[in-house]
Amino acid sequence: MYRQKNIVVGFGEIVSVNISEKKGTIKKPVKKAVLLKDIGIENDAHSAPDDETRQISFLALESIEKQKNKLKENMIDNEKAIALYPGVFAENITTKGILVSELMLNDIIEIGGEVLLEISRIGKECPAPCSIFYKTGDCIMPREGFFARVFKGGVIYPKASINITRKIKHQVEHFSADEENEYEVLNVA
Repeated sequence: MYRQKNIVVGFGEIVSVNISEKKGTIKKPVKKAVLLKDIGIENDAHSAPDDETRQISFLALESIEKQKNKLKENMIDNEKAIALYPGVFAENITTKGILVSELMLNDIIEIGGEVLLEISRIGKECPAPCSIFYKTGDCIMPREGFFARVFKGGVIYPKASINITRKIKHQVEHFSADEENEYEVLNVA
C-alpha cells in the first residue's frame, strides 16, 4: 500500500505585498491584500482567472539584495545607483527565507495558516528585454521568481508566515485505522 504524506520543504515570511494597476509597471507595497480563489490578488493588474500558472508571483528579498550587490560591483564611479526594493521586479509577494532552488512544481504554500496556493511555475519567459529590465538593468524573475495559483483565498499581509510542503508517496506494509483515515491511499499493491 502507498500513503501520502506532506513534508515541509521551506518556510519563511512575507516581507512585502505588492500590487499595480497596470501591467508592465513596478508594483507598490500595500499593508494587506485579498487573495481570491482561482484569480489572484484583488485589484492587481496581473490577477488572471484565465491563466492558472501566473495568478500570484513571488520573489525572495535575498534575490533582490543579490542583484543590488551585483549591480553595485559593476557600477562605474559616475553612474547613479539603481533603486531596487520589493515590488520593483513586479512580484506580488516578496519573501524572506524561501529558496527557489529547493522548490518544485505542485508544492503547497500556506500563508498565515489560512491561504493555500500551489506552485504552478518556477521562473518565467520574459519578452526580451522586458520593461522591468530597462528599469533595473536586469530582470531576475525568469531565474529566481516563482508563481502560484490560489486554492484558498484570504487576507495576506507583511510578516505573515509562509510554510511550503510537498506531497510524497511512500510504501508501507500496514498502518493503523487512525492513520488510514489521516492519509489518502494512493495505490493498493
